[in-house]
Amino acid sequence: MSNLDSSLLRSALGVALAAALIAVTAGCAPVRPRPMLDSAAERVGLVGPESDKASTPVSSQAAVERSPWSFDPLLVALLQASRQNSPDLQAARARLDAARAVAGFAARGLAPAGGVSAQLSESQLSVTEADPYDQGSPRPPRRQILQAGLAVRWELDLFGRVGTAQAIAARGVDAEAAALAGAEALLDAEIVRLYALRRERQWARRSLAEALRLSEQRKRDTAERLAGGLAEPPELWQIEAEHAALRAEQAAAEAELQAARAQLLAAVGLSPLLDHPLRERLEASAEPGALPDLQDYALPPDFLDRRPDVRMAEARLRAAMGETVFAERASWPSLTLLGSLASVALPGQFGEAATRSLGIGPALEWNWLSFGRNRLREAAAQAGEQALAAEFEATVLRAVADADGAARAWYAARSGWEEAVDAARLAEQAHLRMQKRVDAGLDARVLGLGAALELRAAERRAVQAWAEALAAYAALKLALGVDTAADDGHA
Repeated sequence: MSNLDSSLLRSALGVALAAALIAVTAGCAPVRPRPMLDSAAERVGLVGPESDKASTPVSSQAAVERSPWSFDPLLVALLQASRQNSPDLQAARARLDAARAVAGFAARGLAPAGGVSAQLSESQLSVTEADPYDQGSPRPPRRQILQAGLAVRWELDLFGRVGTAQAIAARGVDAEAAALAGAEALLDAEIVRLYALRRERQWARRSLAEALRLSEQRKRDTAERLAGGLAEPPELWQIEAEHAALRAEQAAAEAELQAARAQLLAAVGLSPLLDHPLRERLEASAEPGALPDLQDYALPPDFLDRRPDVRMAEARLRAAMGETVFAERASWPSLTLLGSLASVALPGQFGEAATRSLGIGPALEWNWLSFGRNRLREAAAQAGEQALAAEFEATVLRAVADADGAARAWYAARSGWEEAVDAARLAEQAHLRMQKRVDAGLDARVLGLGAALELRAAERRAVQAWAEALAAYAALKLALGVDTAADDGHA
């Protein structure tokens, strides 16, 4: 390399280092909005101004973390299969992967960018170009030119725009991760609801089949009593009406059972028309299980951190705050270091010192003339931030209201289940007592059959209350932001 090239290179490097030093010392830091859930929890009364979230006592916290279906392998298998097969979850995961790719792209915004180029061209001047004044000048021969170059550019984050863009992209990842968690929670709660409904309808089908057998026998006994003058026609009419109602209830239970099975398989991500091991296991009837003993539950201080919708609203708001700063700094100057090395020569002369060109130095760009476009962009970003701030506050309030309502619904459903179980127990005692009187000949058999039908109806009401309570518990876990599929082996 000649002395001139070395001097030019040293001068250019000195200018570049000076520009980089100016950018480091005078540039603005990127804006990364801080999390806002702590202040939101303080505003809605979850924690006090000076309280420590880790030291706040929470009653029955471990109870709600445990799953009441830990010993139900079929439900656990359905929940696990849904995580793998659900199209909705697959779409949410794809969106999360896309957001991560965008964040990775933004994270490399401070890295230099460069490229190489090469071109071989053959040219020849036209007669008009070679002899514009028609003086008989000969047309020059064709010539080939080889061009090759290397160019590098490095934008210095002079005012923190690149760092702010990185923070915005990171909040996009947080929002999509919260959206995925919310989709999983919603799907889990729906699967638990449909599973409880199917088990209840299975029990109802079996109970109604037995009830129809008893009702048919009671109808025959009443007809015999009517023929013997021991009963009145209205009594038989009433029994026939109740028998018809049982047949209608059986048909409705069968239809609801098949619909619940199809909806459950579709929610898991399986076709209701195809055979599958889980479908075969669903056909087997099972006794209703126990319900969790959860009393006097208080909202945990980190309740808002658990709610996917709150986390997503917070991430969107923080991204909007970054967008506002980004819009404010969009019209500020940008400083870029440019470097290029090229050679333009005939094919046989390529690489010679006389054919090389070198360029390096800073480039300052300032788009200051916008006729108000930059201010309108800032105003739009600020308005969007205000809208998302209002949506965040509304989401927080809805989350607290949902959790409170879900807790009250759970307490009511569990109480209703306990009352229904007590009613079934009393109906069983009444049936046993009536059966003893029938066996002793003190009462007609038709009364014993009526007591047996009342017992079957009370049992069906208890199982229905169990299904409603289990669905209410799943809704409570959903409202509290607890992972429904996370079992720890406790009932």
